[in-house]
Amino acid sequence: RKRLSDAKLVDALGKPIDLKWENHVFAIRASPDGRYLALSYLLPDNGDDGKVGQRQSGAGLWDVATGKPLTHLKLKRGTLRFSTDSRLIYNATMEGAIETWEIATGQERLNLQGHLPGEIGCLLFLPDRRTLVSGGADTQVLLWDLTGRAPDGVWRAVKHTPEKQRALWNVLAGADAAPAHR
Repeated sequence: RKRLSDAKLVDALGKPIDLKWENHVFAIRASPDGRYLALSYLLPDNGDDGKVGQRQSGAGLWDVATGKPLTHLKLKRGTLRFSTDSRLIYNATMEGAIETWEIATGQERLNLQGHLPGEIGCLLFLPDRRTLVSGGADTQVLLWDLTGRAPDGVWRAVKHTPEKQRALWNVLAGADAAPAHR
């Protein structure tokens, strides 16, 4: 909470966030490189927006150096975890999905489905950095291969023809993050 107060965050309109707001933040995550703060929050039901009895929830990402939100990411309330290189953020939503967002572009790279709707309270990386572990209110603990190269849990070497290599490099250089990630 101290880091949240020290960051001097502002909202999308550039107005300082009221420090009372921090009482409604239930998860704070700092990126490994210290550049970003991710918050998952539930705002108070004050009736100002005409939605009495409907508390607003969400998640957001802020640049610590400027205090400004990164509005190009569309995060939902849930468990947040940064990749070890701080380039991706994983968002485990209340719908039971794990969304993988590229911070630089705001594009969704990967959407992992397997948990039942409800809170996924635990996300962590195995030391190989290629496997994500998730645990949810549905009592499941799932292992996710983030590379797509070990569908049955066995890693195999891949050899491609020169034509296939060129095609893969073109996909990697393309504008769409999802196929490039695959």
